[in-house]
Amino acid sequence: MLEKSYKAIATNKQKAYFFYSEGKNGRIPKVVLFQRKENRFNIVLADVSDGRINDKVATGNNDAKKVIATVIKCIYKFYESHPNAVLEIKPVDEKRKKFFNAILKRRHIEFEQSFQVFGIFEGRIEHYTPEKDFDSFEVILKNREEIS
Repeated sequence: MLEKSYKAIATNKQKAYFFYSEGKNGRIPKVVLFQRKENRFNIVLADVSDGRINDKVATGNNDAKKVIATVIKCIYKFYESHPNAVLEIKPVDEKRKKFFNAILKRRHIEFEQSFQVFGIFEGRIEHYTPEKDFDSFEVILKNREEIS
């Protein structure tokens, strides 16, 4: 079950979702982007400042669970209009790689109810297993009727 999430506003044909992270560092605008790359979409979580996105900054609002719940909600909404999409999760640095591996380890049973999750390690793709740390991930919707 998803934790509480922020309200996200969709734009650009369900390929961008804007929301605010709220916490000790204030109200920080964020975006979840689904960037098309050939037959895949790369998912990006970034802060927005002066009309620019920055996916390398850590907001530090101590609301990571709520932010991740918002991202997951955005993934479901994205799949409503792009049910055949393959999503790529490519961490931009080692810290985020550890973060995404930790999230998937904790919640893989929940995710695998709706999605096929694959891990990529040293360029090889395999079914996700929580016993291994992966470099990046691919996500495919299992049951398209589930979200309709």
